[in-house]
Amino acid sequence: MIASPFDGIVPSDVPVTVAWLRRDLVLPTWGAREARRLLPQATHLMIRGAGHVPMWDAPEQVADIILRGCGALPTAAALPSAS
Repeated sequence: MIASPFDGIVPSDVPVTVAWLRRDLVLPTWGAREARRLLPQATHLMIRGAGHVPMWDAPEQVADIILRGCGALPTAAALPSAS
């Protein structure tokens, strides 16, 4: 099977989160610029200290990103500010 770039249209009401990994040697971080261009409505995140297998390098961060993305946890904007 040969992979091809996604060229579909994501409806604006569909939440999308794109997480890039600072230490990923397979998918370099410069690809994040292209992702921002193609999906400007998405939430774009950079996971520092994680390589190509983030669920091994940063499992808590990955779980948090997934849970926030699907609405199971409040987003940072919805959290009360600390005083």
